[in-house]
This record gives sequence, C-alpha cells and structure tokens, in this order.
Amino acid sequence: MESVSDRAAGAGLKAAFRYFDGEDIPAGSLTAQAFTVFCVIRPYIDEAKRDFEKSVESGKKGAENRWGNNSPPIPSHSPPIANDSPPIGCLREAEAEADISILTDREGGADKPPKRHLFAPPDVSEVEAYCSERKNGIDPAAFIDYYAARGWKLNGGQTMKDWKAAVRTWERRNKAEKGGGGEDDYWK
Repeated sequence: MESVSDRAAGAGLKAAFRYFDGEDIPAGSLTAQAFTVFCVIRPYIDEAKRDFEKSVESGKKGAENRWGNNSPPIPSHSPPIANDSPPIGCLREAEAEADISILTDREGGADKPPKRHLFAPPDVSEVEAYCSERKNGIDPAAFIDYYAARGWKLNGGQTMKDWKAAVRTWERRNKAEKGGGGEDDYWK
C-alpha cells in the first residue's frame, strides 16, 4: 500500500464508500492503483453486509417465535428513495443525538432498576453517629456485637441489607418495651 499514491488511495476509498451505499463500481472506472485499494476493502464490506442480513433474518425469526403471526412489521433496510434520506448505515445529526441520549439513559439506569450494592457491615463510629442523630439511646457496640456474632444475618436467616433499618427496628422495640429488658429480649 505504500507504493499507492495518496490520490489513488483516496479514490479507492471513496469508491468503497460508494459501493457500501449500493453503487456498482466497474473496474474501468478507477485507475489500477485506486481499483486495487477498492478491491482490498470490498471483501470487508461484503462480509459486513452478509453479517447484517443474517442479523436481520435472525431478528425476524426471533420475532416470529415470540409473537407468531401477530409479529409487528420489521422495516426493510433497502436503499433510500428520497434524496434527503441518508444512505444505509448513515444517520442524520438529530437521529445520532437521539441514539446517544438513549444510550446515555440506559447507562444511567432509566430502563433498569439500580443495582443493589453488596452489604458492608458498619463500624461502631457509623452506628454511633446514626444513633446519636436519631437520639434513640441504642448502644452502638451492642448492636455491632449482636449482628457480628450472627454473621450479619436476620432472624429468618437472610443476610442483612440495610443496617440502618435494623437500628430503626431496635428503636421500635425499645419504645414498645418502654425501657423494660435489654436488647437481647426482643430476639427471644
């Protein structure tokens, strides 16, 4: 390729783009060097088109399997008819921006619920800060010791997901007991 002039390489590349858009490129329409560049690129374009068609057919079969004869119509990807339509594989600027916003929304989790983070046991200072904020009188060390001894499992054997909710449960228990009994009495 180093022996091919930039002009011939550019002409071959432009011919490849026209071929991709559905134009027939006769051998005599380019110089020998430009046609060589085009011939190097053409098999990749042909392979990409075949892969795309296989993907479309696979999608149609999947739709038929899912919806049967009630399958919504799948638009064809034939070359555009109107002069203002972009060629196959090209997007107008507004369509490209819409696709970007869709991708951005998906990355932001708009289509899926947010992923739950794995539970990380709190340290005494976190529980102490939360309890003093709520002014609930719970002993942070007793809270940590209680759940640490049980592997941070709840009474039903489920792994704890929210230690702050457990603190609030201890609060309700303490209020219900009105100062009678210790923390361990609630769990018996």
